[in-house]
Amino acid sequence: MHRLFRIEHKEDGCGPYQMFRKYGTIHTIHGKVVHQGDEYPTPYEDTIGRHTEPGELCGFVSKESMLNWFTVEELKGLIKLGYKVRIYHVQPIAIGEKQCIFKP
Repeated sequence: MHRLFRIEHKEDGCGPYQMFRKYGTIHTIHGKVVHQGDEYPTPYEDTIGRHTEPGELCGFVSKESMLNWFTVEELKGLIKLGYKVRIYHVQPIAIGEKQCIFKP
C-alpha cells in the first residue's frame, strides 16, 4: 500500500478541476483559467499515456509532489471553498512524473 494525496471537495469527493461546479474550482480562486500547459499535464501527457477511466482518481505519490503542483496559497483558497487534502492508502494504478492514477 502507498500513501497517496488528493485534493477533493468534502461534499462529494470531486477534484478542483471540474469546471462549473457549485463550490468553485482552482480557477475560481484565481479568477481565470490556470494550471494548463507542460507544468500541469493531464495524465495522458504526464508519461502515464492514458486518461482516467470510470472509478479512477488523480492524486500525488507524496506531499512534496502535491505541493509542487498546488502552492500553499492555492491550497488555502481551495480549503476556503470546501476542499480538503485526503490521504488514501491504496496501490497506484499508474505513476507519472507529477501525478498518479488510483482507484479508491
